[in-house]
Amino acid sequence: MSTNILVAAPSLGAKSLKEFVALAQSQPGKMIFSTSPAGSAANLSGVRFNRAAGLKAVHVAFKGGPDAMIEVLGGRAHYHLGTLGVTIPYIKDGKLTPLAVTTPQRTPVLPDVPTLGEIYTEFQRPETSHGLVVPAGTPRAII
Repeated sequence: MSTNILVAAPSLGAKSLKEFVALAQSQPGKMIFSTSPAGSAANLSGVRFNRAAGLKAVHVAFKGGPDAMIEVLGGRAHYHLGTLGVTIPYIKDGKLTPLAVTTPQRTPVLPDVPTLGEIYTEFQRPETSHGLVVPAGTPRAII
């Protein structure tokens, strides 16, 4: 299971998930949430998070997670849910604020960052499954 992490722009001033949620709830419809394509694991996790936290944000999907993260780095979006591997260099440089991971346990890479499951029961179980599908009739040799 890959580790996804909710990150925010440091310019928001939110240092924790609780602070971020309070800020976002105070500005319904004004926060911009960037993700990888609609229907992707990050997008679906973000929708779950927004619902659990009672947030009304503007969602903008990009062709990939790195593109969505660049929008937060560039100040054109406020928060993003992406993979830890892509976001960690920017977290370490202070260019993104880590708020929570989506895995059931905290990650050893950022042990002080809580899991979403610590706050929202909807996240206490694994979030996604992955599968491989092919068109009906695809030859066995290709599969």
